Amino acid sequence: MLDGDELRDRLPPQLGFSTDARSNQFARALFIAELLSAHGIVAILALVAPFASDRDGGRDRFAAAGWFEVYLDPPQRICIQRDSRGLYARLAARGGSSLIESEVFERYEPPQAPALRLDTNRLTVADSTAAILELLAAKTTR
Repeated sequence: MLDGDELRDRLPPQLGFSTDARSNQFARALFIAELLSAHGIVAILALVAPFASDRDGGRDRFAAAGWFEVYLDPPQRICIQRDSRGLYARLAARGGSSLIESEVFERYEPPQAPALRLDTNRLTVADSTAAILELLAAKTTR
């Protein structure tokens, strides 16, 4: 599993949260996933990919190997409550809720047709996991 926060913290250069930096972060994760896939390892990318064009590129690159987009979709207030890294708190300190809206939520382009959409505010971790495993089983037994 490639965790976006771990990649951001451990791979140089350190990237920020600008549009270019976010796209570069996603591209790095895709590159590592491609290396793993070339050796028969299934890669799970657990990261925020806010731009549809980046996700579309990933879908195209992994069409043969399989690409399953799972969209975790809790309400904004839940994202802010769950913020373990302090991103929203730092944005709020710099510019209040309007900066959080413009930097995070307005810039996120929700997937139009994910393989699975999970409202993690309503589903438990066990329920979400079961739904993902069901999807994988259905997609890999075809």
